[in-house]
Amino acid sequence: MKRFGDLSSARTIYFKGFLFLAIAALSAGILIAKTLRWDVALLLVVCIWASCRAYYFAYVDAEFRFRGRMDFAKYVLRKK
Repeated sequence: MKRFGDLSSARTIYFKGFLFLAIAALSAGILIAKTLRWDVALLLVVCIWASCRAYYFAYVDAEFRFRGRMDFAKYVLRKK
């Protein structure tokens, strides 16, 4: 299986970021539209915020670079 290289095009990186933002906005909008409840909207915002903070936390150790959350989990489990 051929592996893809690192993304180096700034234009492609911005496009990929925009697509992730569009997916998040669309899915959040659909969830809120289906329930039409403020408590669900607030919990969704808290969930998104906490997920972003957890993702940031995975990259605190500047000595290591992780390809994803699974690599970070393996690193944490091996460290013990």
